[in-house]
Amino acid sequence: MIKKLLQLSFVLSISLFALGGCKKESQQSLNADGQKYLMLVQNDEDGFIKQIMQAAKQQATNQGAELTIKSADGSSETQLAQLKAGIKAKYDAILCRPVDPDTAQEMEAIANETPIVFFNSSPSTDLLRSNQFIYVGSSELTAGKYQAEYILEQFANKNEINVMVLRGEDANSAASQRTSALVDTLEASDKKVNFVFNDTANWDGEQAKKLVKIFLRTGQPYDVLAANNDGMALGAVQGFKEAGVSLPMIVGIDATTEAQNAIKAGEMQFSVLQSGSEQGKYMTMAAAQLANKKSLKEIKYSNKQETAIWVPLAKVDKSNAK
Repeated sequence: MIKKLLQLSFVLSISLFALGGCKKESQQSLNADGQKYLMLVQNDEDGFIKQIMQAAKQQATNQGAELTIKSADGSSETQLAQLKAGIKAKYDAILCRPVDPDTAQEMEAIANETPIVFFNSSPSTDLLRSNQFIYVGSSELTAGKYQAEYILEQFANKNEINVMVLRGEDANSAASQRTSALVDTLEASDKKVNFVFNDTANWDGEQAKKLVKIFLRTGQPYDVLAANNDGMALGAVQGFKEAGVSLPMIVGIDATTEAQNAIKAGEMQFSVLQSGSEQGKYMTMAAAQLANKKSLKEIKYSNKQETAIWVPLAKVDKSNAK
């Protein structure tokens, strides 16, 4: 049985989306003309992060603000230096995908009064501060739960399921929550679930491909592969194909264009739409609110504590892949 990797509290991750139903999104009310934001990312090669960057850039333009993006190339030390330089340059707000969420406390100390909008990898709940240090993302627990529900639906007539799991970075809260929700939901079913493979491919398709080939040498049975993101799922597809074996059911998360094409082609069966464009939009709107020292409650999907904005997810299979 896999150890639970849950880092964020369940309550924070499932903050009610219904709260956003009566909120306004008027860009005119943001009053962001002339504001400057600094976006710090762990790297700028990840497909999902690219979606976020593009959307944030466009939203900043729409708001009359300027967005500068810097990549840390996987180095926490580099990212902290970039943050220090950004504070010195007097940016109005920081948008940050931390290389390591454990550095968040140090980041907040460096930022002092400058607001930080964390995204894609959340710091510990107790480090978030209402209308100052917040998180924008989607419920990672829900994403993993959706994967498990799809698997159980498809194997409804089978008593035993052999599952392969490919995890993202183990230090990443998104990876830990997606995995724990997947495992917990499967284990709560009336099925006998065998986790025949469980390893990290660090969000990387090439690593996923190599791991699949290593696993196949063991000769163990497998029915389904669940990956924490589509990049690894697509890498797994290539691993099976290059090994000359038939594809199992493969499920991912993000519903990228490439993944939806694979679903339509029958190489993947399912993904969870986590909208990078929506997250990029809302985090930039949040930056304007925080820079103006205004409340998040005016922004759709913000939670009651005003420490997070939770963008809804959607299930994607062959019936609705675009």
